[in-house]
Amino acid sequence: MPSSDASAPVSEALRHASSRLERAGVIDAIVDAELLLGHVLALSRGGVQAAAFRGDGLTSAQADDFADLVERRATRVPLQHLTGVAPFRSLELSVGPGVFVPRPETEIVAQLAIDALRAAAAPEPIAVDLGTGSGALSAAIGAAALSSTSGRAASPASSSSAASISSPVCTSSGATAFSTTSEPCAVCSATFAASAVGTA
Repeated sequence: MPSSDASAPVSEALRHASSRLERAGVIDAIVDAELLLGHVLALSRGGVQAAAFRGDGLTSAQADDFADLVERRATRVPLQHLTGVAPFRSLELSVGPGVFVPRPETEIVAQLAIDALRAAAAPEPIAVDLGTGSGALSAAIGAAALSSTSGRAASPASSSSAASISSPVCTSSGATAFSTTSEPCAVCSATFAASAVGTA
């Protein structure tokens, strides 16, 4: 991706960003730097590493965007709020200010809920995720329901911030997960209206 408007090699930009984040006390500074640059360049972390290895350069605009994100991260803005996404189990969730970033420990809670639903005697067990925040639990339960038996997960959001970010999961394959938005499903891209909340 070398460009005639190249201002700095990717490897050099990563080195400076990692150093800045280390000085700010960010743990795993190089990982954060790679993820932030990946966000700017629309590349995976591996894609960023390959670009650095090849000697690719950044345009002035890309370098400016990256520097801005690094400075914001150095002030401890959560990485996921800067990139707008957070990984959770096999999903990628939309997150932002006003919604907690799903924690790794919540994946354990999700697995416990999935195991409990699979063990339930009911043919279509229902799970309710109250105060859904990012929708991580209901999304994970809904995705798991798609890969196994029928089930429903309901997630009535408790705040307008969460409601604007939380994405519904699926209504296909006998599995339903409700959120408070009418955005496309995070799993199958189907859409359904917020009025579906409460029909679980």
